[in-house]
Amino acid sequence: MFIPRRELDSWAEDIRESSYEEEHKARCEAERQREEERRGREEAEREREEERRLYRERQKKLFVSIFNGRFGADAVLPENWAENRSSDELDALTIKISECDNLQEALAALEK
Repeated sequence: MFIPRRELDSWAEDIRESSYEEEHKARCEAERQREEERRGREEAEREREEERRLYRERQKKLFVSIFNGRFGADAVLPENWAENRSSDELDALTIKISECDNLQEALAALEK
């Protein structure tokens, strides 16, 4: 059986094109999966950041509630008392305030 050279070349070209298309599809699918994973990580980070923010807001509200309960609603907290304080610092500060005997001692604790 004789197969013309052109027919063999055509088959070889079809195989190369098919292989290229499969590789291209695989690369595109891998890129799509990487993009989905990246989006998932970004979304998870946004959710964690939002949870941290909400937790910090609850900590501040708890602190104010304890502060007002101990020293009365007329006791005024310094402006920006919670600024640049971590969650751990807010927890420690809440414990300190609950142990203070008077308003001056509590305000001094806020300055440190």
